Amino acid sequence: MESSPLDFERKTSDGLMLRGRHWPVHGPRAVVCLMHGLGEHCGRYGHVAAAFNRKGMAFMGIDQRGHGRSEGQRGHTPSYARLLEAIDLLLVEAGQHYPDAQVVLYGHSFGGNQVLNYVLRWNTPIAAVVASSPWLRLTVKRAGVLALLGKSLEYILPGSATNSHMESSLVSHDPDVVLAYKNDPLIHDRITARCLMVCVRAGLYALHHAGELRVPALLMHGTVDPITDPGASRLFVERAGGIANFKPWAGMLHEVHNEVGREEVFDYEVGWVQKHLVP
Repeated sequence: MESSPLDFERKTSDGLMLRGRHWPVHGPRAVVCLMHGLGEHCGRYGHVAAAFNRKGMAFMGIDQRGHGRSEGQRGHTPSYARLLEAIDLLLVEAGQHYPDAQVVLYGHSFGGNQVLNYVLRWNTPIAAVVASSPWLRLTVKRAGVLALLGKSLEYILPGSATNSHMESSLVSHDPDVVLAYKNDPLIHDRITARCLMVCVRAGLYALHHAGELRVPALLMHGTVDPITDPGASRLFVERAGGIANFKPWAGMLHEVHNEVGREEVFDYEVGWVQKHLVP
């Protein structure tokens, strides 16, 4: 059973209002801080929050700029630093509610790109990281479609938007999930040239610097993900060494937390987090 979520707001340094959700528990050992995927929003993660709540962990998420209920041009960021700022704001919110709790960063796809880069670039105290289908590299087919636009327009028209080709049929084999995705008014299919290219470069940065990882990390990926490359997740873990773990989910598409068999995914990721919290 899901706890009733609470809403909060945080303003960015360039004046945008970001809106988030908080699924609270009393006196948690840890608070899980979510960054969602491209084109979606944190409101889709109530069932994930419930899995962590059942084990005594609070759960919070924030809608990235240009996403969900947050302000900003849909699918755009002026820089990668502005994306990472949302994590800073989320951690401030978490710290105000749970100053004594350990912090776990959880990112899906676009958000997985951000949480891995955050822990590689900054020394903020983080207990563990979970990256679900992280955008380290796009699949070959998808990269070819988008890269031409991004490279040609990033510095001429950085805010020019194109279709992200995030079709609902690519996220899950569950028809109810696909239908809900298709009918969700807060989901969009936009990405700008600047947003695309800063994320492409950040994915490569994470792969090149994986050996510098100092925070326990779990990378999970569906083996038939048509959007982000499972092989890149495996490569990151190989380069990171024993501090990181790779969990492939056979036959699953992009959103393993929304796939048929997702309860097994929840059990695995929650159990992994519990094992990596400081006693």
